[in-house]
Amino acid sequence: MYIGGGFDEVLSKLQPYEFCSDRVEAITTFMENPNYKSGNGEVWGYNTYNGNKVFASFCETVDRKYWVSYYDPEFEKQKLIDTE
Repeated sequence: MYIGGGFDEVLSKLQPYEFCSDRVEAITTFMENPNYKSGNGEVWGYNTYNGNKVFASFCETVDRKYWVSYYDPEFEKQKLIDTE
């Protein structure tokens, strides 16, 4: 989601034991804010994607039912066993 509105959907797969935030950092670019000065109320930096300032991000399961923050393959195996 972008500052000022709008969003992009980026298809990517979390690797085993990878955090969502690490994947987001790999896809986006960090930029320092040239207008930042101590005490002026602006952030010192932000992530960008396609030239847009990123406000928020999230990862979700393939079926789009759940947000996830971390991929643990052992948990996923257990989840399959529990539901069978």
